[in-house]
Amino acid sequence: MQDKHLNIKKYLDILCCPICYDGFCFSHKRLKCIKNHSFDISKNGYINFNIRKEYSDNELKFFLNQRKIILSGLFDEVIEKLKYIVIKNIPVKSIILNVCCGEGSLLHKLNLLSPEYNYMGMDISRTAIKLASKKYENILWFVSNIDNLNIKNNSIDLILNFLAPANYKEFSRILKNNGYFFKIIPLENHFIEIRDILFYNHYRNYKGENVVEKYFSKRFKMNEVIEFLYKKKLSESLREHLLKTNQLFIDFQKNKIEQLPDKITIHLKLFIGTKK
Repeated sequence: MQDKHLNIKKYLDILCCPICYDGFCFSHKRLKCIKNHSFDISKNGYINFNIRKEYSDNELKFFLNQRKIILSGLFDEVIEKLKYIVIKNIPVKSIILNVCCGEGSLLHKLNLLSPEYNYMGMDISRTAIKLASKKYENILWFVSNIDNLNIKNNSIDLILNFLAPANYKEFSRILKNNGYFFKIIPLENHFIEIRDILFYNHYRNYKGENVVEKYFSKRFKMNEVIEFLYKKKLSESLREHLLKTNQLFIDFQKNKIEQLPDKITIHLKLFIGTKK
């Protein structure tokens, strides 16, 4: 527990109360602001800054399946590229925040590749953050909301947003001047093998990147855009994990799993920007 407290202390200067936005101090295994709003530090070292109803067992199963997918190496090419870009552009000991981090495996992989940075993982799901904090150390995990991040202005060096919702205004607020924002989105051929079977080719004209680029460019200078297109081998267990983690495939019939090919397409776009 001592080590986990020391890990939190590294970030005290940038955390703030989500209610009154004042800073924190330690008080009996909790964080407390000057207005006496307090937040417990769990035995695994994570902090819950977001008061909300617990998720069902279905959410736990969702995140466990998500972990299996990431640890299988499905996105390793993307993570390797992220490591290269981070090392090239971000000074060591900078603070990297993964917003909407899920159960934490992607950030953990990046931490293993580039341990010389300070990592924070945030998600709105307490279930996800509990899973992350139990398995992955040396990262500050906390429950929060992208509409009201409990982080002070101009505090973060890099925000990573991987296949998740974004709040561009809030992200710009917490980024340092010239801080980096990495936004990763799916493109039209992402998981196309599953979508073709499920929707009979009706959803091939995906143009979501145009909307993302529009909102991205309002608050961030677009420095680079990188496209990923490759195939990965699918084991039978990975097929099932993949189907169980995507709302799009929730009604996918079990008898259609056998129709899937032995490889699946990964098609993503990475927007690299800096704060305007």
